[in-house]
Amino acid sequence: MKVRASNHAFSKRSILVVDDDEPMRLAIYDLLSPNYHVTLAVDGLDGFDKSKDQPLPHLIIADIVMPRLDGIEMVRRIRERDAVQVVPVIFISGQMSVGSILAGLPLLPFGYLAKPTDPAVLVNKVKRALGEA
Repeated sequence: MKVRASNHAFSKRSILVVDDDEPMRLAIYDLLSPNYHVTLAVDGLDGFDKSKDQPLPHLIIADIVMPRLDGIEMVRRIRERDAVQVVPVIFISGQMSVGSILAGLPLLPFGYLAKPTDPAVLVNKVKRALGEA
């Protein structure tokens, strides 16, 4: 049986990457796209909108500090809208502080990573969040 390319993309696990830092966003895409369907968003409002698209994300990787809507508020809005399906979240930030970690804790994130992040650490965290490791 031949699988059409458009169907193949939907058979992969889906990850939404939300980061206003274009080089970081593209580096994460390059790292994860061979094994996952990766959707990119440029800020929290874009990420909130794209979190509704098909395929729905199995994981969200979100920067904390972004213009228009920060990552924590974006995840809060997603969880309010999609309360039935709790998608694991990995917060990533170049400005990791105790305050930002505490602000995100009520959202029960899978974890936090500081920028710059070692690619092997990110891949390991993604696999664990998706139950693959």
